[in-house]
Amino acid sequence: MGKHQLFLDIEVEAQAIKKKDVVFKVYEEGEKFGELRVSQGSIVWRGRGDKDGRKLGWERFDRLMQEHASRDERRQPGTRTAVARRKLES
Repeated sequence: MGKHQLFLDIEVEAQAIKKKDVVFKVYEEGEKFGELRVSQGSIVWRGRGDKDGRKLGWERFDRLMQEHASRDERRQPGTRTAVARRKLES
């Protein structure tokens, strides 16, 4: 598996996510690997070639991460990382 690239496609400028999802597009070696949609009620992953996404509510996602994910770096609340602005065709 090659190096993944992640691009953030923000469709709203408000800090609160209300009616539109925040969309993360993930690329592997220049090809779209999948798409993660984040909303108030759930997250949805749609991998390359998937017709329908795989949806998890926040409570179930939290349980899944607590049980299966490894611990990683811990950032202070409010710490931001730089995001390069780039327009990609999907």
